[in-house]
Formats: sequence, structure tokens, C-alpha cells
Amino acid sequence: MAHGYLTASGVPVRLTQDRVTALATELKKPDSTAASVANVLRTWHI
Repeated sequence: MAHGYLTASGVPVRLTQDRVTALATELKKPDSTAASVANVLRTWHI
């Protein structure tokens, strides 16, 4: 979903297994925040 949102917003991104794993790991953290998820997604930019 994040990939589609970023792509539709005009942000070129490259989806890899490592990036998906990093996002999943962040989302599973009990102390995960919107800011911490945003930091992970920023690494997806080409």
C-alpha cells in the first residue's frame, strides 16, 4: 500500500525485500510512530 501511495504521489520508489522487511519490522514495534514509519519510507526514494 505504501508503494502505491508513494508512486501515485509522484515519488519514484524502488521496492525491495529488504525495504519491505524494514517497514514490517517497524510496524510491529509497540512504540512505532507515524514519524518512525515515515523515516523508513524515506529510504525507499530512488
